[in-house]
Amino acid sequence: MSEQIKELPVPGLTTTDKLRMLLDITKKISRSLDLQEVLNLVMDTLDSLIPYDAAGIFVVKCVDESAVAEGEEPCVFQAEAVRGYDIDELTNLHLKLGEGLIGKVALTAEPITSP
Repeated sequence: MSEQIKELPVPGLTTTDKLRMLLDITKKISRSLDLQEVLNLVMDTLDSLIPYDAAGIFVVKCVDESAVAEGEEPCVFQAEAVRGYDIDELTNLHLKLGEGLIGKVALTAEPITSP
């Protein structure tokens, strides 16, 4: 599968501006080993590149084989950093591969922007 980068239009930002922001976030991320701090930096930078009402970063959590044998899903997506959502609702949300927007993006490897 060939990878394609789909560039979203960002009014007022030149390619140079975008590259500077990418360099800036790379420098900030490399200064921290704390996952929450890094994810918050990513969310802050994302907001300056693509203004959003709500956004989230979800990570894949996989369980061991014994848990799968007991009926648990082998891997689910869990919210690690969210903005603009009811965070309490997302705390216990576990999406499977192909389920919801997050699972669909993971399954297809294609970005989705929801209006």
